[in-house]
Amino acid sequence: MGNEVLDSASTANKLQQVAVPIRSNSDCRYFRLDQTQFCAGNTDRFNV
Repeated sequence: MGNEVLDSASTANKLQQVAVPIRSNSDCRYFRLDQTQFCAGNTDRFNV
């Protein structure tokens, strides 16, 4: 169980690093990422 948790956390961390440059829904649309795992559910918190 411990290793699975670490793997999951590591994967989430990698996804977060990839998502960091994406700051808004418009950026997601511009890069055509709005339907990808990097933008879906991640864009709201970047909007000010």
